[in-house]
Amino acid sequence: MDFQGAFDFHEYDPKLKKFVPITDEKRVLEMGRAVSPIYHVTADSAPTLIIHGDKDKLVPIQQAETMIQKLKDAGVDAKLVVKPGGEHGWPGMGEQAVLIVDWFDEHLKKPGEKKP
Repeated sequence: MDFQGAFDFHEYDPKLKKFVPITDEKRVLEMGRAVSPIYHVTADSAPTLIIHGDKDKLVPIQQAETMIQKLKDAGVDAKLVVKPGGEHGWPGMGEQAVLIVDWFDEHLKKPGEKKP
């Protein structure tokens, strides 16, 4: 693929006075887990809506599926909407605005509050 990895961990080396790559695989794994949301899911996580294209070549749809399952396993309301033919972004993404607004209304409105 023509994409650079999402994470390229570096740390400051005071002797060289510059940032150098972290090559220790154990540290890279620890740092990756520290920044990955999937390792921080709890029953207190926010309700989550993910809209994902099934033709996304940058972020595999399995990542969205795994995240949704992890949230559901923790008892969090979570929903995956798959966009057939959608890549990492697609023309007309704004058409999902109603779906997104409805999700927020369902999870953020106070009981009895009406839609604006």
